[in-house]
Amino acid sequence: MEIPALQKVVEGIYEHYLSRGCPCLFPRFRKLVTFNFEDYGMVPTACLESHLIIDLALRGPKKVYRATSEPTSDQGESTWLHECSRCGSMIAEHYADYSINMFREYLDFVELKAADIGAAVALPLPVINGVFGFEPDPKQKAALKKSFHWGANEAEFVTYMTAMAPCHR
Repeated sequence: MEIPALQKVVEGIYEHYLSRGCPCLFPRFRKLVTFNFEDYGMVPTACLESHLIIDLALRGPKKVYRATSEPTSDQGESTWLHECSRCGSMIAEHYADYSINMFREYLDFVELKAADIGAAVALPLPVINGVFGFEPDPKQKAALKKSFHWGANEAEFVTYMTAMAPCHR
């Protein structure tokens, strides 16, 4: 899917979260935005869907996360602390550049203050475009495929990301 079309899909998912409170309430959002290639023993790689929704939550016109600290830097990675303006959860944003064409950012939930209303994480998480960056070797790709299914269609991705927990349907 072309990036502008994917951006529109992600915006719709983000609007769903805002209509229910905030993204913190959704375990599947938290799983997507915490994608860190190091957790999979991979070469520097990022997830496009993750990047797009992080950008909305941190920098978009309806951002819910507000920086509460100046960035700290360690071995080329910058980290900021943010607070959710709706539920008060604390997150850490991690950002690193690897080349002129490759960067990655991910979030860590430092203190979650929200009670889940979204459906629990079920793996593999479907994504439309998936990873970009340096090419992982076959063993790394196999490890990643246990957690992420890239090549999903729009309906699969939207349905998965917006699913509500049974008691909140």
